[in-house]
This record gives sequence, structure tokens and C-alpha cells, in this order.
Amino acid sequence: MFDSIVAEAIRLSRIDDQQKEVNAKRLERQRAELYYDGRTKEETKTYFDDTLLTQIAISNNNITRRIINRISGVYLNSPDRKTEANGYEELTRGKTPRFRRAERLTNLLKYIALKVTVRDGKFDYDIIKDFEPIFGDDPLVPIGITFPIAVSSAVLDDSDEIWEVWTDQDYFRVIKGGDIIPDEANPEHVNPYGIMPVMFIHADGVPEGSFTDVDPCLDLIETNLSINIAETEKNANIRFQSFGYPWITGADTDQEILISQNAFTKLPLNAKMGIESPPNTISSVTEAIKFKYAYISLNYGLDAQFAEGTAQESGLSRQMRNLELTESRSGQLSTWRDVETDAYKIEQAIAKVEFNKTWPDEFGIDFHEKDLVLSEQEKRDNDDYEIGKGYTNAGETLFEADKDRFTDENEALETVKANLSITKGLESPLAPLATSLGDNNDN
Repeated sequence: MFDSIVAEAIRLSRIDDQQKEVNAKRLERQRAELYYDGRTKEETKTYFDDTLLTQIAISNNNITRRIINRISGVYLNSPDRKTEANGYEELTRGKTPRFRRAERLTNLLKYIALKVTVRDGKFDYDIIKDFEPIFGDDPLVPIGITFPIAVSSAVLDDSDEIWEVWTDQDYFRVIKGGDIIPDEANPEHVNPYGIMPVMFIHADGVPEGSFTDVDPCLDLIETNLSINIAETEKNANIRFQSFGYPWITGADTDQEILISQNAFTKLPLNAKMGIESPPNTISSVTEAIKFKYAYISLNYGLDAQFAEGTAQESGLSRQMRNLELTESRSGQLSTWRDVETDAYKIEQAIAKVEFNKTWPDEFGIDFHEKDLVLSEQEKRDNDDYEIGKGYTNAGETLFEADKDRFTDENEALETVKANLSITKGLESPLAPLATSLGDNNDN
């Protein structure tokens, strides 16, 4: 088994990056990431003359990040991970921000790998975007993964590219296109955890034909490019067509004519003068940009008004507008619930080896998917209803509203009780007298 894994890993590490299909997919994913990070000027510049670009600003509107972040709502609020595992919360501190970014990159690239590791004495989660799955008998169920590990970007660094390989049984590193790197601490190259610490995540499930037959959000990227081009052209229009061009007819070309804003212009007999104003295309270009933005928003389950920005409206209206997005998010919740469960199994195995901790099998996750997008008044009414029906209590409601202020629901509930006690005391008819007596006693 080990020999076959080694052979496959070395074969994958030898894949030439210039191979057309592999290279094209990799470039598409890298391009999508550039747009998400807002590094788009280099591509926009290729559509304009160099001399023009020295005189105008290049547009860089990052609608890719805005749309991707908007549709990635699973980790908008921190979920409640329910486990009795000793030390779990401390060892997994920082997990939600990493998973939030993983969700966004999954929606952007459509599939990634997520590796659970230990760093600085606690769990960390590495997002892997460039990797090759290793398959056994089933081409849709990987049994391992190989990926290039980070290398130094120093100009003088000429070290070989190193690939890491994981399966449930094996762990080793290979030099790209070469041999296994010896490991004195683990000469047999055994995976000490007994489970591959990597999860594969597809935004829309595993494709029927091929595990990696997935394209990033190319429609979003192309729309972002077209908007950047249009905005740059609009900048050129504003720069060069914001003023009129004066003209004079019927005058001797050798005659000097003074034209000034603070003086009258004296024209020769029968001469005429005027200013030619170029057509104003800014409004039409702006409308075209808004249309593109609204259209791509609809493709991603967002209301067309998303491109216009937020506006005040009731929670019900907002829910109706975002109905398609809400339905899409239901599928995302199912995906990430499975990811969280698989991540806990890996954490459980690693904790036993690295921290000498035996964690229970039971694990639950609450994404607060029932939280509605409500107005402030609707939120208060909803809280009162749930408290009245016994679905929750005032302590849980206050804790959810301000988790930084309290350690748990019980502490929040004690604060509620104390505040109610003070409020009831102030409402008593004798409260003013008691206050007065208290003041006098103090004296």
C-alpha cells in the first residue's frame, strides 16, 4: 500500500505546471483569488494604451469580495460548538475566523482542502488551494492528498519545491519529481494520528464526472473586469471631456486674439466664436455599470437592490427579497455541519497524540440558522415571544446579544435578575422616600 502511495505521490509531483489543462485550471483559481483580494489593476491595464494610463486613475472596484462575502453567511455569527471535551475551547481558539475564510474561499473557488494541524501549542487550520487528491479504486473518493508546502519567496532561494503527502496510514514529504525526504523521527513514514488530517470541501457537492472538475466563479470575475474597464473609461471621459473646446471662424490666422475668463474677447468684423461641448456619456456608462452589477447579483441569489446599497426596510421585506439566498444557505449549512463534524474527529485523534487528551465522541454544532434578518422592533418582539413560550430565557438572549460582556448564559441571567430587582425597586411608591432616607443616613 505504501509503495503505491509513494509512486502516485511522486507521479503527481512530477506533473508539469505547463501542461495545458493543469496550468489553465490553476491560473483560473489564481485569477479568482486576485480579484477577491482586489489586485486587478494589472489585468485592467492591458485594455488601455500606456500613455493614457499615465494621465488617469485605473479603476479597481472589488465587487467580487462584496458578493462572495455576502453569500457566505454560515459563519457570519460564531456558531456554538457543543462538546464536553476537556480544553476544547482553549485549544480551538481562532477556529471560527479560519472557517469563515474557508467558507468564503470555497464559494469563490468552489472547492478547497482544509487541514487540521497543531501550531504554537493549539489547533490551527490551513486552507489549501493548490493540491492533488490521491485516489484508490473509486475516482470520486480520495484516499490521500499531496500538495506543495510553502517555500521561501526570497530571490536567492533556489531550494527544491517540497510536496507533503497524507493518507490515513502514511505521512511523508517528497522533493518535486524526486525521492522521499528521510525523517529520522518517523523513518517508517507512519501517520501518527491514524486519520488523514485533511478535509475536501466542495461548494456544490462532488461533481459526477471528476472530483476536481470544478471551475471558480468565472462569471463574477468577468463581470468585475468589465466594470473595472468601464469605470476606467469613465475616468478618462471625466479627465478629458469635462471642458469645452473653443473655436473661432472668420478671423485671420495670424491675428492675435485674447481669450480670458476675466476679460472681454474682441473679435474681428464678421468673425464668430463658440465652445464645442463633448457629449456627456458619464450617465449612460454609470447606468450600464449598475445594470451589470445588479445582473450578476441576481445570479448569486442577491436582490438587484444589493448593488444600490442598503436601505431601511422591515425584516419580512428583507427575507422575501433574499428568499433565493436563504434557500441556498440551507444547503451551505448542511455542507459545513458535515465539515465541523469531520474536523472534530480529526481534532479528537490529534488531541490524543499531541496533548494526551481523550475526548468524547459526542459533538454538536448550532449555526443559529433560525436567526432571522429582522428590524430592531421585530427582533424585540421575537425575543419576547420566544422567552414567553419558554424557547429561551432572558439570560440566553442577553448573552447572544453581547458575548464579549459575559462568560456564559448564567452570568448574563444574573445580570438580568439584578437589573430587574433595581427596576422594581425604583417603581415602588416608597422608592423616593427610601432613597431620601438613604441619603440622610449617609450624612
